[in-house]
Amino acid sequence: MPIDSVRLSANELSQLLDEMDRQSETPRLTKRKHERIAFRCMGLVVMVDQNGFLSKLAVPTRNISCGGVAFLHRAMIHVGSPCQVRIRAPGNRWLKTSGQVVRSRYIRTGICEIGLKFDSEIDIGLFAEPDVAPE
Repeated sequence: MPIDSVRLSANELSQLLDEMDRQSETPRLTKRKHERIAFRCMGLVVMVDQNGFLSKLAVPTRNISCGGVAFLHRAMIHVGSPCQVRIRAPGNRWLKTSGQVVRSRYIRTGICEIGLKFDSEIDIGLFAEPDVAPE
């Protein structure tokens, strides 16, 4: 069973992610290769290997691109740690991929943001909500 990664209510989590998004809207130089889209769900399961210690985490996501995903966790994860991930896309579809931690930064007590780079690019179109037909 995955470890529930952050202990925040849905409202607290939404407020925190909104605040993080507002702070990142400030223009700055970036080395990002891929455009990110907002992707908020608890549908990311990460199996992380930190020097032979395996942890299975259920984490809330912040954003996603074809090259990686950002999520929240209650502790830092070592940069370079390999991960296997399962991502729930709209329509209850699952994507399995692998990657490694490229960023781990402290946000506040009990909350860190983790950046994971995928080993190979994914189809970001899987995470677009399907159009709803007008009634």
